[in-house]
Amino acid sequence: MKWLIMFPLIVMSLFSHAAVERVGIDVEHGQLNFEISMDSQFAGKTLEIGALDNTTPTKLLSSYYYYAIKNDIQALKELHYSGDGTLDHLNEELSDMPDKFEGFSKLSKVSLGRIYIWENYYAVEVVWHTKSEGDYKWTDLVVCDPKCYISYRPYMVSDQFDFFFNILRLSKRYPSVSSPSVFKGAPELCIDKSGCVNPIKVSAKFKKSSSRNNLIEISNTDKVSKNYPKFISLTKMLNESKANSSAFDSYLEKESYTKKLFGCCWLEVNENEQIKLFDMQMLQSKPSLYKVAYNSPMMLFDFFKDVEYVHLHGVLTTDETEYAFTKIKHLNYDSSALQIFTFSRGKDASAWRLTSKPNSSTLNNILNYSDVASYIDRYLSNQ
Repeated sequence: MKWLIMFPLIVMSLFSHAAVERVGIDVEHGQLNFEISMDSQFAGKTLEIGALDNTTPTKLLSSYYYYAIKNDIQALKELHYSGDGTLDHLNEELSDMPDKFEGFSKLSKVSLGRIYIWENYYAVEVVWHTKSEGDYKWTDLVVCDPKCYISYRPYMVSDQFDFFFNILRLSKRYPSVSSPSVFKGAPELCIDKSGCVNPIKVSAKFKKSSSRNNLIEISNTDKVSKNYPKFISLTKMLNESKANSSAFDSYLEKESYTKKLFGCCWLEVNENEQIKLFDMQMLQSKPSLYKVAYNSPMMLFDFFKDVEYVHLHGVLTTDETEYAFTKIKHLNYDSSALQIFTFSRGKDASAWRLTSKPNSSTLNNILNYSDVASYIDRYLSNQ
């Protein structure tokens, strides 16, 4: 039984040429699927560069590149969106880098690719053709409200647009797959609200087994080694943290021990590393609100020492990386919560160890997105 991660790209835009494209990757033990709106009618065409109105994304880009080539700063400012902070961001950039647009004078033409849509935001693939320096691929983000403007939301702190662009990156890497039926009744992910136009849909269908009852016996390393060999690094972290939680006479002694422990159980980690786990304190006050908290090795040591048990609910394996969907019970919190632990063998293909730098950081970021994690939690709880 295989998991199939699918990223079907469905055209559901205001554009007139509709088509359906689905892409995906094979992994183990079930399905995790995403659907996003996409328009391909302009793919491979040259953008008409000229001073047009901004009633559609492509017309807006025609004007944008027209004024960028001319380095007309005032006209360019009028094409940047003020409603999401983009115009303010542009003004700050121009104060530090007044020559921001001068390089566009080298453009000879701009080619269009596919257009991906989430609510009223349009991610437009383009290729910059230059007169002497070759071609460069780029993605412009346009927002239509109702007129269209350039948006810089991906360059500001935005979990939503990190997720959006990670979906786009992953979707381009894999061959076509089928079956839109898996999205019947699927939850719709929106940027800031529910019930939006052009949502991203998410759907899962994990292999039904006794996995929900797979209690990882933290203290029984022989059993873990036999049944869940990739979990040895996690169980060692938990056991060592419990056994040595009060064994240090000083902070420096504890720091030194933590470095050694992470060195044997964690790939490519140092004392300054910020490792992602879901914030259980946040979940305690707001169930299903999954927010990533960044933890130093010392902070994780203190967190692990109070973990009471770990239930394994599902495993996703791809690109030499394994994502373990677990529910953990922690001494300081009333209820168990989803945590995704990531394992890899690293470049030397040695024993599996915990990692904060999986081979597919794109997929890792998608799985850690709050709405996706919340959906997986609900799905696993209903199995």
